[in-house]
Amino acid sequence: MRKKDSILIVDDHLMIIKGYKTALKFGFSNFSDANLDIDYAVDFKTAVEKINCSIKRTPYDLIVLDLSIPPCEKNKMNCGEDFGKWIKPIVPKSKLLVITSYNDTTRINNVLNELNPEGFLLK
Repeated sequence: MRKKDSILIVDDHLMIIKGYKTALKFGFSNFSDANLDIDYAVDFKTAVEKINCSIKRTPYDLIVLDLSIPPCEKNKMNCGEDFGKWIKPIVPKSKLLVITSYNDTTRINNVLNELNPEGFLLK
């Protein structure tokens, strides 16, 4: 049996998270050995807790990150870029997929240069 691929979705909209989960499960449904473990967080506080817990067992294989999430004063994170910068050194083997509806080319360029994600999706 193949190992579980663990995914963390960080988005502040539950309907969007459910959509991503459905799309991932459907996309991998043709692979008989696909075994996905999909987790989610709707805010940075929960996302930080889940990342810290995953380090103790097995880090996430993929982190799907929306850039537009309300700030978290406790963790000093104002946007998805702050979270992305925080997780890169903590879980360097985790792949990062950034998803956003921002279409400002300067901001997109900054995200690509600063976070260097393995994937980028413009909604």
